[in-house]
Amino acid sequence: MVFAHLFLAVAWAAEPARFGGVPLATAEAIFQIEVQRMPPESLLPLLSDVDPTVRARAAVAAGRLHAPAVLLAGLAADGDANVRLAAARALGFGTDTVALVRARLPLESDPRVVAALLEALGRVGEASDVATVIAALDTRHANTAARALGRMGSRKIEGPGGEVAVTALLDTLKFPIGETRRSAAWALSRIPLAPPSEALRARMIEAALHDSESRVRAWLIRGVAPFVHEPSVFATAANDGAMEVRLAAVRAMAKHGCDGPALTARLGDVEAGVRAEALTAAATCAAVDVAPLREALTQGTAAERAAALRTLKERKALPAALAEFQTAAWPLPVRIAAVESMDERPRLLRIALRNADPRLRSAAAGVILGGDEAPRANEIVELLAASDFVLVQAASEAAIEHPDPALEKQLLTALARKELPRAGAIATVRALDALYATGRLPHPNPDAKAAIRRWLSVPELAAASQRLAATLSLDPPQVRHPERALPSLADVAKVRSARVFTTEGEVRIELLSEVAPLTVWNFVTLAEKGYFNGLTFHRVVPDFVAQTGDPRGDGWGGPGYEIPDELSAEDYSTGAVGMALSGPDTGGSQWFITTAPQPHLDFGYTVFGRVTLGMRAARAIDVEDTIVRVVIERAE
Repeated sequence: MVFAHLFLAVAWAAEPARFGGVPLATAEAIFQIEVQRMPPESLLPLLSDVDPTVRARAAVAAGRLHAPAVLLAGLAADGDANVRLAAARALGFGTDTVALVRARLPLESDPRVVAALLEALGRVGEASDVATVIAALDTRHANTAARALGRMGSRKIEGPGGEVAVTALLDTLKFPIGETRRSAAWALSRIPLAPPSEALRARMIEAALHDSESRVRAWLIRGVAPFVHEPSVFATAANDGAMEVRLAAVRAMAKHGCDGPALTARLGDVEAGVRAEALTAAATCAAVDVAPLREALTQGTAAERAAALRTLKERKALPAALAEFQTAAWPLPVRIAAVESMDERPRLLRIALRNADPRLRSAAAGVILGGDEAPRANEIVELLAASDFVLVQAASEAAIEHPDPALEKQLLTALARKELPRAGAIATVRALDALYATGRLPHPNPDAKAAIRRWLSVPELAAASQRLAATLSLDPPQVRHPERALPSLADVAKVRSARVFTTEGEVRIELLSEVAPLTVWNFVTLAEKGYFNGLTFHRVVPDFVAQTGDPRGDGWGGPGYEIPDELSAEDYSTGAVGMALSGPDTGGSQWFITTAPQPHLDFGYTVFGRVTLGMRAARAIDVEDTIVRVVIERAE
């Protein structure tokens, strides 16, 4: 017996280390190709490896690299179902893959793979594929088919096809399975009709008001809102017992016509989030008196007060002493709203350039650059010279939309600043490209060549680089992807969870190391440096997300670098933890928790964790709540 135990111990010790079922050395190689954004052809030897776990993991990487169909065709017909599953999911991220998805659907027998192919068809399919997805509503894959129709949404479903899809989805609401019904309702919220027949409209309203499940009612209110002519519909939904339905009704009234008494009643809702949304909706509802809006300035949460101030601006009923709300006596969200309500441009410019709080600087710059009045060239010039590089980036982005020869010199000066972050430099080069493209500067500044040359190899500037090289008579650019220092997957594998202590309580998060190893390691590294300690939840949207991780607190901040996306089939159900982005591969330190299901985020943002304890605390988080500390837990 002792000998047997010893033999098993030796055999176990000799087993090579693995990560996600893949031999560790091979997993590291795939990780390197994926994260460094090498050409997908770099995966070819791994896509044909004898080990099916390697082929499957290589297929995941191929999807993240947007591999063409030719690289995935063999795996889509692989003898191993897990490989086919990974390939089917990758097809949804790929290029020119729709024909392969169509070809594989009738041939596939594994139900998991069929579901993945339907999901992929929803993302890459065309108008001609809608009928295929509708037919799948009558199969065991109804839930996936409904979501696929939702993803097709306004992109692929138009005209008579919309009524057919909506009718089929309404029929699906009769299913007893809750998940399928919720998916159908979500899809109905995303398919436009122009307009529906009276019979179809009546069916949607009936379901929106009387379905047994609150999440279904909420999504259906959103879907039918553009076609509601009776104020009583919104009034009934606004009085629903479920918070998410009342929120949907209030938001619908903001866009599609309000019921004054119903919206006024929501100003006193038991939920702060509903009250804040009702205050926002009152901006477009003259039937709501301004008196309760003024009262809200001095009571309720910071978010409610800020919403009231913004609405009073829209209603042209701002308090005479607006400057009072910009003092430190008021919560920061109110001070930001007060700045955003100003129309004195010289004063706004002073705040943007001189205020000590970056959030107020950003608010002032946002009004100047993105308000109703187009920014003036002299304002953009001054912001390009700001010491706050976020403002430099914002001014450069404004210069793309408003190219002016007077901006060239300051754009080149900004680009020459050694401390200018990569994102700011990219925006500045794009602004110069837009300016030269106008033809209003036949002779670019002689300093342009030296300033621009070193940025032409940046992948994000590929199209602009070709034009700039021709304009400035520079050598054709060679795109170079930045080298990234990668963690050891053996170290990543030890990570288990994070305990996030907030001012509303603890939120415990399972970290998905095998799904998103780089994103998890980035989060862990920042957390263990104390980076998140004391940071606010700067963006909180009721029944949507609570977002944090920004050292500036205005949505523009980050760690000074970006990491690539690790997109996957993990969905954004309630409690998903995702990486906030400003575009593909722009993750950094900002992350969010979904406080309700958000299928529209699927496949677009990296999911790297799931809340396992503390959703009540997560839902209670409001703007300006903070993270006290984050504790990372590892395997022994």
